[in-house]
Amino acid sequence: MTNTSPSSVVFNFEAIQQRLDHGELFVRGTWLASSIRRAGYDLRVGDEAIVVPKAPGDNQDVLSYPRGKKRTQDIVLARGQVAFLSTMERLRMPTDITGHIGVKFSLASKGVLILTGLFVDPGFGWTDDMQQGESLHFLMANLGAESVTLVPGQTKIATVQFLRLDEPRETDISKWPSLGQQDIEKQFFDIMAQPIVGLAFVQQIAGLQQEVARVEPRLNAAVGRVKQIEDEVAASTAKTLVDTTTTINQKVDAQIADVQRKIADVDQRLQGVVEGTQQIVLFGVFLVCATLLGVSVTIILNFVANVHDMLVAIVGIVAITAIFGSALYIIYTKVFRPDPDVSNAGDHSHSE
Repeated sequence: MTNTSPSSVVFNFEAIQQRLDHGELFVRGTWLASSIRRAGYDLRVGDEAIVVPKAPGDNQDVLSYPRGKKRTQDIVLARGQVAFLSTMERLRMPTDITGHIGVKFSLASKGVLILTGLFVDPGFGWTDDMQQGESLHFLMANLGAESVTLVPGQTKIATVQFLRLDEPRETDISKWPSLGQQDIEKQFFDIMAQPIVGLAFVQQIAGLQQEVARVEPRLNAAVGRVKQIEDEVAASTAKTLVDTTTTINQKVDAQIADVQRKIADVDQRLQGVVEGTQQIVLFGVFLVCATLLGVSVTIILNFVANVHDMLVAIVGIVAITAIFGSALYIIYTKVFRPDPDVSNAGDHSHSE
């Protein structure tokens, strides 16, 4: 391994370029000069060693692309979807260099969550074969509101910053094992493995969102039906209440009319009784008057001795008869036949 980098702590553009020219940092043919930054390098989405969500029309939940099987279409992460991604660059780190990884703000600002190791070990991917190396791997979840499109070989997802170690350095990398490519492939590409288990919670949330979206129309329909039933019950209750009120009013009116008829009948009967009583009383008065008249006539006749006395007696009888007749007339008109004006005034006062 050639050590031509300057003695700075963080590699700048020139130091990165020098190492790349000597076949270090990345395997030749996997990196782009346009991705070199002033103090780092932008890593791109790879086209293999990836597990991505299915495209519309696919029968599988995810599509797996192990190393050697390349993805040519864009990768679309809908809201709540996750993916396992690898870098297009294959790292070949010397033992005197380490790396720090940071996510791209352009993706983070869209709500993309990227999980990965933040530290690249010295010697990661290093072999004597300059065509061998290892990619970095990421778990990515779209937590934003819109879909995110990634273009294999073009979209930049992270930045790596290279730092030179102080002397002395460990040259035997076998003493510092790391999770290599074979272990990654066994974990994420084995047919019996569950892919993207590291973001299962996000997948479950996305599944719940899909289930809610599927159930929501039926729920809305059920709510609408319940509202319709409530309206029908309210209308039926109101109609029943109106009908019941009308029926009760009709029955009350009928009962009132019946009571009024009975009262009128009682009044009529009472009037008949009063009239009959008046006639009986009048007849009794008449009998009393006739009796008194007869007694008076008898007494007068007993005292009559001559014609002159007879004339006086007749005059007395006529006078007594007139007096009794006047008394009967007064009793009849004042007691049994009251003044119509007084009666009408009483009725008028009562009606008021």
